[in-house]
Amino acid sequence: MQRMLDICSREAEMLDFSFNTTKSVALRIGPRFKHVCAPLLLAGADLLYVHHTKYLGFLVESFQTV
Repeated sequence: MQRMLDICSREAEMLDFSFNTTKSVALRIGPRFKHVCAPLLLAGADLLYVHHTKYLGFLVESFQTV
């Protein structure tokens, strides 16, 4: 995942594009959503791991219902 973010950061820099890193987060989904993951960086800023976020007005949650 970090490799993909590094590639996106480099391409964005070449295109004179910037990510809004204050609004960018990482969301773990699926049966392993509680596992601790390595820190992620986007354009030099740490991404926060969250349990839910809004996307296009919809709430996306990471927990699994049993």
